[in-house]
Amino acid sequence: MKSSTAIENITVKTLVVLCALSLLHLPGCGAGSENNLLKALGLAAGSDRSGSARIIAATGGTVQLNDEVKLTVPANALAEDITITIERVKDIPFADADGLASFGQAYRFLPAGTTFDLGAPAILEMNYDSTNLALKGFNPETMQICYYDEALKCYVPVICSVDTVRKKITAQIEHFTVYLPMARALLPTNNEPYVGLQAPWPTTVRAGAPIYVRATVRDFDGALAGVKLTYRKLHGAGAGVWNDAQMIKQVNPQATLHTYGYLIPASFLTAADIGDGNDIEYRIEATDNLGSIRTSATRRYDVTLAYQPGSLTINPATLDITAGFERCLLARGVDNNDTTFSLVPETFIMDGGSANLENRFAQGILLQAITETPAGSPDQFVAGFEGESATASVTVHAGELESIEILDTSGLSIPGDLAISEGTLYEFDVVGRDGYGNTIPVIPSWSADSSIGFIDTDGVLDTTGCHGPGVVTASLAHLTDMQNVYVQSRAKEITAFSINGVDGVIAYPFITVTLPAGADVTDLVAAFTTSGTSVTVDDIEQESGVIANNFTDPVVYRVTAEDGSTQEYTVSVSVTSAACIDLDDDGYGENCSLGFDCNDYDPNIHPGAQEICDGLDNDCDGVFDADSSSNYLTQSCYDGDPQTIDVGECRAGIQTCLDGYWGACAGQVLPSEEVCDGEDNDCDADYDENLTRACYTGPFETRNEGLCQDGTQTCFAGEWGACEGEVLPSEEICGDFLDNDCNAEIDEICM
Repeated sequence: MKSSTAIENITVKTLVVLCALSLLHLPGCGAGSENNLLKALGLAAGSDRSGSARIIAATGGTVQLNDEVKLTVPANALAEDITITIERVKDIPFADADGLASFGQAYRFLPAGTTFDLGAPAILEMNYDSTNLALKGFNPETMQICYYDEALKCYVPVICSVDTVRKKITAQIEHFTVYLPMARALLPTNNEPYVGLQAPWPTTVRAGAPIYVRATVRDFDGALAGVKLTYRKLHGAGAGVWNDAQMIKQVNPQATLHTYGYLIPASFLTAADIGDGNDIEYRIEATDNLGSIRTSATRRYDVTLAYQPGSLTINPATLDITAGFERCLLARGVDNNDTTFSLVPETFIMDGGSANLENRFAQGILLQAITETPAGSPDQFVAGFEGESATASVTVHAGELESIEILDTSGLSIPGDLAISEGTLYEFDVVGRDGYGNTIPVIPSWSADSSIGFIDTDGVLDTTGCHGPGVVTASLAHLTDMQNVYVQSRAKEITAFSINGVDGVIAYPFITVTLPAGADVTDLVAAFTTSGTSVTVDDIEQESGVIANNFTDPVVYRVTAEDGSTQEYTVSVSVTSAACIDLDDDGYGENCSLGFDCNDYDPNIHPGAQEICDGLDNDCDGVFDADSSSNYLTQSCYDGDPQTIDVGECRAGIQTCLDGYWGACAGQVLPSEEVCDGEDNDCDADYDENLTRACYTGPFETRNEGLCQDGTQTCFAGEWGACEGEVLPSEEICGDFLDNDCNAEIDEICM
């Protein structure tokens, strides 16, 4: 069953690692309509993928940079309307990242200083390159989105999930900074748990208010045995004394979370405990089932703000709700800077028994209405900490489901029409509401126009082979909601290219044009056809047969598809002369029929040559030591006897070419000394062979005394067998001049 929280809150559905979905064949999906039909129906051409968009605080919206990254802002998450911009970041600081390393593009979100309501963080989706991940030797299970904290000079993880089917990482973010994907390699033996300190709650620590400490903790090859928080204050009474507490995993029926938390009470750090410099510090220790321990770095905070007594409130202060529906209630306080902030209350209760309560931490206290309250007698919801409390008046009414709404794949309301890229799976959600705006889980029936694809019973739309407008419909009894959808084409090819009537040779990602001798390449107008929606050179839109460019050097044409994705073609123009100049006799060179040679002094370097690990661009594609897709060259490697590869435990590894040299052999398993474990450790096609050891089952002090002697154990199928051949102590025999009982005395009973 799908579910949602209150209107102003993000459904935790976005934190679920999405299930793998099989692609469905969709007969009858036509090529769709052209853009004029799209406009005639009043449908937008999709979310702006330029990396910048105006977001209205009351409704929220999305900002997208091509098909790389998307930010979804829920309604009422911002304090005011702003224009959000996403920028690629080339250089990132070198800093501690709890054992993780970056593997993909980093992005900066602007304007700097933007924060979201802590009950409604923004949803960040990043696409990742699985090939790049594998080349670095990183495991997809370890992927994590982090941000660089300028004050702490380290990388901080955020709550996120990974969809390895759609190659997407989804995270919730609370403020703007630089975000990037990180991961690590896993060892073939037991790996230490991963411990990453998240920002506390609230993110700015206030004295006199509860501090909810959060951390991402994961074990990749076993189970966690415990997560311990150790904390202390640095000034005031009790300063310097460490406190220990077991952290509790945040549990949600709709999500698999790796977040552990502990609420430090408001009484621990008061305004009297604020001194010069840092005021509180803590660290986290995680232990797995095999005893491996990972301890985080110590996090310290300089606390300058304090909770303003008597300012605690509950939002909403008055709640009308229908039985069976749910709503999140948020506790908020004001600090001595008159800034309102959300916090996690230490206690919460509601009289009357008309609702169930559940702590959802960042999202607030989830109230699930059960039975109606008597007219004029609302129940009182009370939450607070250390003598501070606030009350909300809750009236539960009898009523029914009044409306349903289709939500996007992040579980948020869809402002206007929705654009989806062709050939993708898109998972819709749905929410039911009462007459007061509260929500309830519902399971509708789904349908979709064949022009946009096939939708299954779980609301997953498959757009394979489709293009054009259509409608998705959710129905439950007499209630219906419809969503306009436009499936956008991903086509972005240059299908024909010519200059001065001379056709170019298109071999993606290259286009070559050879002009007659004497042609001026500094001012040439190209004619082209494309399956995309626009073509640009240096961000200047090109019009076929109109715009001139200087082709002295290769010119890059960027083609944008209808869905905003792009691909680039490098156009090279050469001018023929009286003769082909081919200095290295490889058929390539100036004015040669095969085309230009990027190195005419080496016959092994020319377009189409095999790329090898030598630090050179052998195939003239602009990159060295990499294939045509810019993937690093790799090769299988093994440092042991070749006859032992894939025998027993032995396995080959992978070498990656970097700067003209093959790197270390990563991941190989070499022969090792045979041990009694049922495995072929020395990779000789036999296991546990000829393994014996001395044994003795008698008292330790009698071993090798008198007649006593060791036996022998033999390994079989990974287990040590019985101790055979040992001589154990026996009753002393008088007069045989032997130490029968192995006590270092002979015939002592004869005395």
